[in-house]
Amino acid sequence: MLYGLSTACLYPQETEKTFEYYCKNGVKAVEIFLNTFSELDKGYIRAIREQGDAYGTKVISIHPFTCGFEPFMMFTDYPRRFADALEFYKPYFEICNLLGCDIFVFHGDRREGQLPPEIYFERYAKLYELGQSYGVNVAQENVVRCRSYSAAFIAQMKKSLGNKVCFVLDTKQVVRAGENLEEMLNAMGEQIIHVHLSDNNMCQDCMPIGKGTLDIVQLLVSLRRFNFDNCIIIELYRENFTNSDELLSSLKYLVKLGEIDK
Repeated sequence: MLYGLSTACLYPQETEKTFEYYCKNGVKAVEIFLNTFSELDKGYIRAIREQGDAYGTKVISIHPFTCGFEPFMMFTDYPRRFADALEFYKPYFEICNLLGCDIFVFHGDRREGQLPPEIYFERYAKLYELGQSYGVNVAQENVVRCRSYSAAFIAQMKKSLGNKVCFVLDTKQVVRAGENLEEMLNAMGEQIIHVHLSDNNMCQDCMPIGKGTLDIVQLLVSLRRFNFDNCIIIELYRENFTNSDELLSSLKYLVKLGEIDK
């Protein structure tokens, strides 16, 4: 497995500054959270790729700032808007190609969305197929504010779409939704391709690795049970850690736990 950090951890520091900091401090795997339209510029993206190549840092995935638009773009009863939305995602997939990554994180519809599940799955499948044409995996993340918050919905999605769906497991979102981590793991199964990891305890749902009570070694064992051998990205919010040194220490601790799991 690879272990890395999301640029979202140091938000609102500019994305390229965070990426440079990670590169210079030996982080080998990074998720890029794109925060605004100017960060979709191909020159900007190429500069990130060149810096990563120079330091041996690989971009694993991208997370779009437009995830909040997805309910309106993808999941209303206005077909033309959905058709336009598919075109909207093409530049993101081109960015994945420029960065050399193949995972695009997708949130989907809001929890209160009214479209029948089969329509949701059909529209996701069209975006998934479009991503595949670029060599990119559109990965549905479990998110508390979205329809994907529950293991039941994830299981239904997998049953409906078969091998035309893949998932991002986010541990803090499982906690926030009041779901069971093992049930979410089982629902996603071998179609987990990416993980957003944070520790937690009875009082806090997002903490640096090793600061909470989550049995991370057992989580790694469970992931291997589903043949997961991709990347685990630590995703914290700025208020969840004291300084950037603590963030780097969290990653080092996770790497050590990964060695125990072996």
